[in-house]
Amino acid sequence: MSEESRASSFAHYVENEAAVIMPSLVIYEVYRQLSRHRGKPLADRFFSQALHCRVVPFDEMTAVAAADLSLNHRLALNDAILYATARAHHAQFVTANTKLRGLPAVIIP
Repeated sequence: MSEESRASSFAHYVENEAAVIMPSLVIYEVYRQLSRHRGKPLADRFFSQALHCRVVPFDEMTAVAAADLSLNHRLALNDAILYATARAHHAQFVTANTKLRGLPAVIIP
């Protein structure tokens, strides 16, 4: 799937920025990748837009929940943290990662 088609498949889920929960880890990952592959101006623009969302930190309760999810579902570190964050906020987890298919509240566009 091209970058453009992937972005358009997610557009519906992020139209209302105020309702989007943005884990701080996502800011790190996306900013880093954009800076490396597309340039700092685009990364800075993403960061500016991300601040319109509800940014949530990685805390101790999410860390424990992520560890349990990782053990129970054999999830990688980042996947477990992001999924635990969504669950802690009673949110759907929209991802392109097919390894999470079948988990409750996971949407793969």
